[in-house]
Amino acid sequence: MLSSVASGIANLGAWHAFTFGVSGSSPVTLTAAVDGVPKLTASDSSSSAYAGSGGAGIAATVSGILFDDFTLRR
Repeated sequence: MLSSVASGIANLGAWHAFTFGVSGSSPVTLTAAVDGVPKLTASDSSSSAYAGSGGAGIAATVSGILFDDFTLRR
């Protein structure tokens, strides 16, 4: 794990917008925001940092989590 942070989501029963970003190659910089509020920035300069082109996706292992309107932009 490169980093972690509390989401700050008070109402877990409401819909929220999550934004994730990846940029760079050495280091690879990862960003995350909840409802437009930046929550996390992490850098990975390790030899195992993934810097090539590829796919993206989201997954959850907790029951009751729903995803709607997943968009991938370059």
